[in-house]
Amino acid sequence: YLGMVRPYLQQGKIKSIRVSTRPDCINEDNLDLLASYGVSMVELGVQSMDDEVLKASGRDYDSATVRKSCTQIKRKHLQLGIQLMIGLPGDTPLRDIATARDTISLQPQAVRIYPTLVLAGTKLAAMYNQGRYTPLDLEEAVRISREMYMLFCYHEIPVIRMGLQPGSELQNPGIVQAGPFHSSFGELVEQAVFLEQAYRAIRSLWGKHGRQTDLYLFVNWRDTSKMIGHRRANILWLQHDLRLERIEVKGSYLQQPDSIGVGRRDTEYPEITVTRQNLLDEMVL
Repeated sequence: YLGMVRPYLQQGKIKSIRVSTRPDCINEDNLDLLASYGVSMVELGVQSMDDEVLKASGRDYDSATVRKSCTQIKRKHLQLGIQLMIGLPGDTPLRDIATARDTISLQPQAVRIYPTLVLAGTKLAAMYNQGRYTPLDLEEAVRISREMYMLFCYHEIPVIRMGLQPGSELQNPGIVQAGPFHSSFGELVEQAVFLEQAYRAIRSLWGKHGRQTDLYLFVNWRDTSKMIGHRRANILWLQHDLRLERIEVKGSYLQQPDSIGVGRRDTEYPEITVTRQNLLDEMVL
């Protein structure tokens, strides 16, 4: 496969090659082979940095193996990608956050976050059917992923995917037995971030002008759907939780991407703005 791809790399028809493998499949010879064919990034299916979770999930390696493999990849001047899973057997939200912090210390060039799904015919499905495993629900999976996503953003580590690609196989009836599967999981996580920004922006406006119940939210026009949320979930939550009479989202070319502005009904421009960096500085310790 690599031999067939290499001419396209040499001709500039493709920019790079990346491969994925397990941490315990990394050794000097394998890395030399990959580098000789022009592979630029090696992604490791790490899943967790917690040894108890790895053992309970039957991964057959520990966190020390992960760290050694990451070091070897970097020594070969290859880019490092790390794939993580939340909600594995033995996992907890605190362990997921600890895994994110450990991952940051490894300084990867990219991260993927996947929620654990129960697929038919797997050992996990047997554990689930026997009552020995309980998957995350969608709301909890989004919340945990949001916290991890924000940690990585704060440390300027790109999160290149959240949630499994919703291919035709996963969408066949009976394949996913349980777990937080959603075709737009990553979008839900980003919507959760925008909701937190909007909440803080409104509270800041109230601190300046007193409680207001008729408001505009200003976002970059590309971010409109992320602010509104799936089936208007963000708007409905803000209206209910903050007891707002009316709130309207206005898309603007002038608003900085990933930022939320808020203003009273008689204003045409935001009076308070919360940028993504503002949110990260407040929430990430």
